[in-house]
Amino acid sequence: MKFKSSLKTFLYGICLGISLLPPGFSAATVAMILGIYEALIDLLNDLFSKKIKQTLKPLTLLGVGALTAIFLFSSVIRATMNGFPLLTMSFFLGLIVGTVPLLYKQMDVKSSFGFKHYLFTLLAVGLTSIFILYQNLNLVDLDGAMSIGKIMFLMVVGMLVSSSLILPGLSGALVLMLLGAYQFLLDSIGTLNLVVLGSVTLGGLLGLIICGKLVKYLMAQHEVVMNAISMGLVIGSIPVVFVREILNADVSAGLLEGIISVILGIAGFVLVHVLSPRPKSG
Repeated sequence: MKFKSSLKTFLYGICLGISLLPPGFSAATVAMILGIYEALIDLLNDLFSKKIKQTLKPLTLLGVGALTAIFLFSSVIRATMNGFPLLTMSFFLGLIVGTVPLLYKQMDVKSSFGFKHYLFTLLAVGLTSIFILYQNLNLVDLDGAMSIGKIMFLMVVGMLVSSSLILPGLSGALVLMLLGAYQFLLDSIGTLNLVVLGSVTLGGLLGLIICGKLVKYLMAQHEVVMNAISMGLVIGSIPVVFVREILNADVSAGLLEGIISVILGIAGFVLVHVLSPRPKSG
């Protein structure tokens, strides 16, 4: 059982909460790296079964940890994104790139992937890379007073964010950027806009209910195919973050800022490997 220790469970929640914030980063991918992905999916599914009493404590600890991280770090990310977009996105890119070799080992790609699985990976890379073509869809104008239409849109946003907790490789933050809702949500967290946060939370709960059972079924029946798609989503997010966010962050960046951005990218890559659990020997 991955969630026996209350402190470790709370810390897992903090890691998941932090991973929801950077564009291109997937909370479910972090769960895989931490070795808690399958246990997390089981918890989410057991929440709506006879085992609900056994799941409430670990899910509460995970949720409190995630919310703590979101409220603590969202303001930091908002400030760095506004003040140092190139440096911030370079660090995020390093984090994303750093997860690829870890997932490669964890999924045992060399032994488990066949020709069709590499095709699924390439397909996922291609579909994700399409996001490069779109800067901001702006489907809904979120400025001004709330309306039923805006609340429905925010519920969909919540479903997308919660889906990134379940489907490895899917970055809720990156999708929110595409929809034009990322900065709006960061600001809403900072100002404690309860209408916005409540709408997103309700959508997130619906997303967990719907996607949790679906992903568990797919992982049970087609695990290697799902791994191949997840790997493709992670790899595909790399050019999206680089082209959409880094190249557009500050076209006038000087040599010094460029050097620092490379250093931060390397730091992000190294940090993922430093923080990832080491396999137990023997």
